[in-house]
Amino acid sequence: MIFYYSGCGNSRFIAESLAKDLSETLIFIPDAEREGRYEYTLSQGEAVGFVFPIYSWRPPHLVSEFVSKLKFKGISPYVWAVFTCGDNVGMSEKVFRDELNEVGLRLDATYCFVMPNTYVNMSAMKIDSKRVAERKLSKSKQQLPYVAGAIKERQAVSEVKKGLFPRFKTNVVFFINLLA
Repeated sequence: MIFYYSGCGNSRFIAESLAKDLSETLIFIPDAEREGRYEYTLSQGEAVGFVFPIYSWRPPHLVSEFVSKLKFKGISPYVWAVFTCGDNVGMSEKVFRDELNEVGLRLDATYCFVMPNTYVNMSAMKIDSKRVAERKLSKSKQQLPYVAGAIKERQAVSEVKKGLFPRFKTNVVFFINLLA
């Protein structure tokens, strides 16, 4: 099962591609939230995945709220997450790992797909040129089979791009951005 959120389509593309490769069911987080679907029963060997964009170097508030209400029945699953971002994710992995731990889940693997930059809530942020966006999409498409294979093999890895000053971005810039 793959829980996903997408604001502009980048994460939806990744989630749909992985769901197809992994033969998994997709659950759109806003729909599950609206319907109050927070409890899920897992079958033997079932994995749980999350795909979402990174906003201000953190998981989106909607994703964090949803995860805080999740309950799983059954065996403790292999849990993986894919973050989409314009350039890097800061300390998002740690933030999300802590959120999962609060509901009794362990994050086993994380991956990062650098996608066309669409975040423009900060004055220094600009959308990518067409050439840069096409290059990022091409690289992401090439990365998909590798990530799907690693998930199938239940690898325990952390393959995220934190970028420069990840703690500062995640802990300070995020809160400054909230106040703006």
